Amino acid sequence: MQPLTNIQHYIHIQKQYIIQCAMELKASLLMENSLGSLSDPDSDSIHQMDVHRLDGLWNHLIRSASKLSNFTTSGIDGTVAFIDPLRQILDLFMEVVAAIQDEVVVIKLLWSLDRGIERRLFTPLIVVNAILPRRELTVENRVFFRSVFRFLLKLVFFLDYKNNRFVFSKTIEKSCLFYAPSSKGRSLYAYDLYPAVELIQVLLCREINLLPAYFTMHELNTKFRGDKSTRPHNLIEPEVERFMAEFDFPLRILYSYRTCITLSNLRIAIVG
Repeated sequence: MQPLTNIQHYIHIQKQYIIQCAMELKASLLMENSLGSLSDPDSDSIHQMDVHRLDGLWNHLIRSASKLSNFTTSGIDGTVAFIDPLRQILDLFMEVVAAIQDEVVVIKLLWSLDRGIERRLFTPLIVVNAILPRRELTVENRVFFRSVFRFLLKLVFFLDYKNNRFVFSKTIEKSCLFYAPSSKGRSLYAYDLYPAVELIQVLLCREINLLPAYFTMHELNTKFRGDKSTRPHNLIEPEVERFMAEFDFPLRILYSYRTCITLSNLRIAIVG
């Protein structure tokens, strides 16, 4: 096993590789824009180059993950811990992506995560856990904030109820950031919020039904009706209030029914 003194250098090399790929994607985007008036085959070839470039990136990162498993870290008490290679690679990947200020490049890189999911290297939930808790995911980081929630609008259709509950809970938590002041003006600021707002709307939608109403109401009650509750932002307030009004009565019936079924009642029913 190789010690921590080598891993920092190795991770730096992988980070530079991801940055280089992002720079090449940016260059191909500029080339595509400059060829806008030319024939479609030229544009298609640029897209194909990006596909090969992203395939190459993930082939490289997957090989890097296998090498990272050879590294160890030592704790203060002298204990040795093994590196989680996929988690390390995903964290490094998201660190680079969060610093990019070109939205098209960020979206292409985020969508490239499909390659790891399709190869079953990591699950959609692992990807969600690598994205939503990140400290860089703030409204001030406008490009990353918009792009992440655009990406999640696609990913939630591949998650189960339990995992979508986690996405909903974290997105509702992020909605408190909607009140942060904007230096760019209200209209631009609202534009930055729309992907997150749309994600909340999709998860609230009963026709799409990605999340059971019981789970949804629990998260909304926790956020907006607790002792430390806040008001929903005006961009999501109509949908939130409509949803809670529709399910208040059924949930009161459910809770009252559950309180009636006590252990003593069950014992009496069985004996009788």
